[in-house]
Amino acid sequence: MRVLVITKPTPWFVLGAMVTAQLMVAVDATILAPAIPGMASDLHLSPGALAWVMAGYVLAGGSLMIAGGRIAQAAGYARVMSLGLILFGVASAVGVAAGC
Repeated sequence: MRVLVITKPTPWFVLGAMVTAQLMVAVDATILAPAIPGMASDLHLSPGALAWVMAGYVLAGGSLMIAGGRIAQAAGYARVMSLGLILFGVASAVGVAAGC
């Protein structure tokens, strides 16, 4: 079995990885907005409660970014970036498969 080992990433590979990561950030930043009206009606949330939901989402994301940065320093940036993209993709697929 052959294993692909990239000793020095090509500029196009790095660009592709960064574009993919930026797409993931954009999707993550906009994912809560379409869910808010349904969440508010299903859970009977007041506007104040919706603000707390959004604040909690942003706080959790920011905290995970800080923790992820520290883990990346310890484990290696490329490894953590790859793992993060894979986990985000799997979580997105599970969310789509869950349906409403």
